[in-house]
Amino acid sequence: GFQRDHRRELLAWIGKKVPVKAVIAADDRVRIPAKSPAGELRGFCEVPPLAQEVRVAVFAADLGSLEEMRATGVTYVAVAEGRYDVFFKKRRSGTRGKEELFERRREFYRRLFEEGRLVWSRNTGHIGTLNPGLRLYQISQLPASPP
Repeated sequence: GFQRDHRRELLAWIGKKVPVKAVIAADDRVRIPAKSPAGELRGFCEVPPLAQEVRVAVFAADLGSLEEMRATGVTYVAVAEGRYDVFFKKRRSGTRGKEELFERRREFYRRLFEEGRLVWSRNTGHIGTLNPGLRLYQISQLPASPP
């Protein structure tokens, strides 16, 4: 279980390949270090924060629709299998009174997988808690810099 670390691999890839001005939305289980509104670091604290702005929620879907994310500058979405897989299991539905929330989240992930451009992924490792399945999707381009 300790030979690979999907989270560190993702962070290294982002550090090398994702522009500094990019904005990343993420499921909390991806464990990308992010600053809270108060400025303290939260998430995967054993590593330094990324240069990119990172927005984290339990479900990335709760940060807005793909259109809302794009409108607020989000260019990438990082998701963890342990969060999104619940929406695609047979006979799963929202708990009583939360069916609409469940469907909204399911639709977000469905559209992300269909419309986003998968730029990085790892399947779940032997010990899923240590090496969850992770995916990084690009959902928009950075605006061109003025000449």
